[in-house]
Amino acid sequence: MTPNPMAASFGLLQYAMEMAEKPPRPAPRNDIVTTLVSGRCGTVPALTSDEFGFFVLLLAVAGNETTRNAISPRA
Repeated sequence: MTPNPMAASFGLLQYAMEMAEKPPRPAPRNDIVTTLVSGRCGTVPALTSDEFGFFVLLLAVAGNETTRNAISPRA
């Protein structure tokens, strides 16, 4: 089976959006997801589920890119 990067990205995005919607809003916890989606960061507005989903996707891509560049051989 050939990997499908678009399907993987969509799956991660969907997972993050569901994570932002389900647990934190009905039952707030003391974690980063709850803080970001409830707006408990001073004057910083809460992230919507869409914004949180794309934030998680951005972190995944940035972490992958940074790690690949950090471990690649230098010329």
